[in-house]
Amino acid sequence: MKPRYSIFYIFMMLLSGCTNRVNSVQALTQWDKAYGQCLAQEQNSPVRFPEDNAWFNSLSSIQKKHVVLYIYQEKMYQCSARQQAQLKQALTAENNQTLLKLFRDMRFLSTPDKTLVENIDPAQLHRLSQNISIFNLGKVAAQLHFRER
Repeated sequence: MKPRYSIFYIFMMLLSGCTNRVNSVQALTQWDKAYGQCLAQEQNSPVRFPEDNAWFNSLSSIQKKHVVLYIYQEKMYQCSARQQAQLKQALTAENNQTLLKLFRDMRFLSTPDKTLVENIDPAQLHRLSQNISIFNLGKVAAQLHFRER
């Protein structure tokens, strides 16, 4: 009788693992909540870009803009990465090509655009990025005089 119980128990564990799979509606709800929290965090962020970073200050104006935009994308992506991965997985599992295309076109499921920083020292970029949390792109652009206030 013991072997049957073990096989039954294993079967139930496997079955329960399958039923815990997140469907696209659940995944979309979780992603929307997480993304909303990321947007709120970004909007309310008091974070300023480091002004005393010699490497960053040595970059050209366009390189600085690209670095700031890349790090912004990176922080926003990291903020809800787990929920994005679950959503992408659920949409793929359900073969929902329409929503996958919509989210790709709107860049919600995209990683940061590496073309922005392809000629930038990756080690220096990584060091700088590690010292920054989610920030408000508009406020940082004004802080660094990328545009008029």
